[in-house]
Amino acid sequence: MAACRRAEKPAVGRLAVLPFENLTGDASLDWAGAALPAVIIEQASGSTHRFPYPASDLRAARLSGALHALEGYVTRRGARLVYHAVLENLATGRMDGVFDAESELHAGVAEAADSVARALEPTARPFGTRNAAAIEFWGRAIVSVDAESKARELEQAIAADPNFGAAYTDLVEVWLARADAARWADAIQRGEQRAGQFNEFERARFQVAAAGARNDANARREALLALSRLVPADIETLRVLGQYEVAARRFPSAVELYRRALSIEPANAAVLNELGYAEVYNGNLEGARQALERYRAIQPDDPNALDSLGEAHFTAGRFAEAEKYFLEGQRMAPRFQGGVDLLKGAQARFLQGNLSGADELYSQFEKSRGGDPVAGLRRAQWLFLTGRAAQAMAAAEAASKGPNPEMNAYAFCHLALWSMDLGDRAKASGYAAQAAQARSPAIRRLAALSVAEAGGAVPGPVGDLGRAMAELYARNAAAAVPTLALLYERSQPTIDGEVRTLYAWALADSGKREEAKLLVTRYFQPLGLQEDSLLAATLFPRFLALRKSLGVN
Repeated sequence: MAACRRAEKPAVGRLAVLPFENLTGDASLDWAGAALPAVIIEQASGSTHRFPYPASDLRAARLSGALHALEGYVTRRGARLVYHAVLENLATGRMDGVFDAESELHAGVAEAADSVARALEPTARPFGTRNAAAIEFWGRAIVSVDAESKARELEQAIAADPNFGAAYTDLVEVWLARADAARWADAIQRGEQRAGQFNEFERARFQVAAAGARNDANARREALLALSRLVPADIETLRVLGQYEVAARRFPSAVELYRRALSIEPANAAVLNELGYAEVYNGNLEGARQALERYRAIQPDDPNALDSLGEAHFTAGRFAEAEKYFLEGQRMAPRFQGGVDLLKGAQARFLQGNLSGADELYSQFEKSRGGDPVAGLRRAQWLFLTGRAAQAMAAAEAASKGPNPEMNAYAFCHLALWSMDLGDRAKASGYAAQAAQARSPAIRRLAALSVAEAGGAVPGPVGDLGRAMAELYARNAAAAVPTLALLYERSQPTIDGEVRTLYAWALADSGKREEAKLLVTRYFQPLGLQEDSLLAATLFPRFLALRKSLGVN
């Protein structure tokens, strides 16, 4: 039975559901306090106005931005378990609902959870099983502290009800967390044999987990789409879908998904940030600015909001505004991301035509990075991308004579790539041979590119990119197009600047100027703190030249 008092109007936003405290004095009943809220979450998750999710305690609920929290306890009355819960408004501290339910000691929690879930959400869906033993084993898995124990309980839940979808999904996730491919594959295979018997929600959730385990992006996107229709107020599902759409360059769809998430929770800073990037990729700088200014207003002390505003304006070619935001962020938090906003500001100032001012900012960046082991090569990159190739070569030559063989090899990567870019294949070949002596995987990947450009055999996992670059430098652009098209399709829009430049170069030299033009409308930042800035620094002058030759304003 259940008694409840509900708020007159439905709450809007996220609902944190806490574990119910076990006050029975019997630790063997801990499972009931874990299973009841888990069942409630699944049943009430179809709400269009409020999304329930698990939280460890009230502090976690508040930090995660929940508007309401459901918390309670379990007691025992003879052969019955008694559940008491309250719905707390975290903004006001008011109790917006009180819920009481009971169940037989070994009858599972389905009936009690059903009554609470329906009091919270009149359209609550049925849980995936009514089998009391299956729910008890599943609850015991929730409170188990190690993977093997969780897996044993979940296997018993499946044995009790072979059509219990949540148990299969949780078993897949247990073995995924342990990186045990054989066991998660077995759990998926068994689940797929029964998936037709799962309810719609549990089938979608299982398919999301299975596609994620198999790293099948298309299948996971389809499963997430199906799940999103069943959990319309689930911001995280909409957000992950938005990320998939951005990765697939379906920017209008990503914008729509992020806006749907914000219609549920307008003050979600993470979604606002991602919407800002999706908007600027979609060519809507004003939409990006509005989203990111809202993010900034919500979290005024977060330098990332200013950094994102700077990146959005840089991407759109609005360099004066980009510089302003980067430097404002740097003043707010000088150590944010290693002081990289000074470097970003220097690049924005350079692209405004102010080289001496850009050099000043770059020198401030260098000073802020005191003791940087690759400072000499960073400066070489800066010199190359700002059009001072001879000085860049001299700086890389000096860096190649140091006491660290790996840093010397890294310097030879620079010299090989730049020699090839300047048309000196003989020098490039000699430098590439020295670069190939590197031992670290990161430097060996760069060495592989330099060897490929110089016409040598391509080692390592970057062979496709290396061969495509070699074709470009050999003036055989048409041969590079298919490979670069595939690499571009697989690249993330957030870090695709180098591949976009190479692909545009190949298309332009193959006579496909209009296709090439589309690829260079959006700017990218060539220099960051990662080692592979070398390739971006090398290609950025060509990116600027392509924009000019293709007539991109």
